[in-house]
Amino acid sequence: MNQKINRYDYLDNIKWFLTIIVILHHAAGVAGGKPVGYNLPSVEPSMVYQYDLLTLFQGFNQSYFMSLFFSYQLTL
Repeated sequence: MNQKINRYDYLDNIKWFLTIIVILHHAAGVAGGKPVGYNLPSVEPSMVYQYDLLTLFQGFNQSYFMSLFFSYQLTL
């Protein structure tokens, strides 16, 4: 059974983009956010905003990337 599967380049591009976002999301989780596990070293009080940026980055990503991965699988 040799069936030709139609591939859509734009869906493959979305999948690559989401894969990179997931890697960055987990790296941000290890690097900062909540003070559990592995964290960034102590920083100057004026640089604490870095933790807030990592938390914001993670919160924004959690709002869309898993649902896009799921919808990508439905289109195959």
